[in-house]
Amino acid sequence: MGKKISKLVEEIFSLAVSMDQSGKLRNSIYAIKNKIYILNSDSTVLLRFFLRKFETPFDHPVAFRANDYDSREFEERDGNIVFITKEGGYLREKSCRIPDSTPEEIEKLYLSYDTEEADNEVIIPKTILSLLEDGLSHIEFRGENGKLYMVQRDIYSGSIIEISKDKSASGFGIDVDKKISDFGPIGIRTNDFTSLFIFQDQVNFNFFNDDKSDYIYIKGLSNTVNMSGFISCCRYDELSNITRSQEVEDGREEQKVRRSK
Repeated sequence: MGKKISKLVEEIFSLAVSMDQSGKLRNSIYAIKNKIYILNSDSTVLLRFFLRKFETPFDHPVAFRANDYDSREFEERDGNIVFITKEGGYLREKSCRIPDSTPEEIEKLYLSYDTEEADNEVIIPKTILSLLEDGLSHIEFRGENGKLYMVQRDIYSGSIIEISKDKSASGFGIDVDKKISDFGPIGIRTNDFTSLFIFQDQVNFNFFNDDKSDYIYIKGLSNTVNMSGFISCCRYDELSNITRSQEVEDGREEQKVRRSK
């Protein structure tokens, strides 16, 4: 008997598919109990969503590539996910391979990161996207003299876009009683940044003062979709990722998490 998902879960899955197909965020989806995780193929974005209390949790862990998603009803058979569609007296089944990582491994990875040690919290609204250039690959963030700056650089033309809070407004959720410390500059990929706003109208970004920190903790502010996660930072043209690994003695690889401590 296949499992039929709720409307909210279908919306999360469909948005993940939309991100995948648009090229914004190629990703895989992992569901376990009352949580859904999305990890992109470059391992630079890891998101977690909680189901609402009245929704039925997943009886068994589920994992599939977003682009394979085909139906609200599915089941696991012989190590594959099978999407089931019934229409016009016919039964359509689409069998898909499961990603290499398990939902349990992805959950363990998420929990290995710290969420409470960030030094600077700012609120960035979806409306900021109209000020950014989609064609520029990265966004640079820095804290300076109590202000947050977002910078995009065109390495070909030499032009620079800089976004900061208007003195007369409360942009980034920073007012006279709330200042941020100096940090950065650190960068994230423009596509990674913009993909967050497919799910949310406002996102809380947590930046660390320690320049050695290689990730940003984010939390969505929607009352409907409970989202949080981590984005890897880029430094000096070197892209970090959420699932950094190192070789161990037996020749296999194990996940290694560096923190900002």
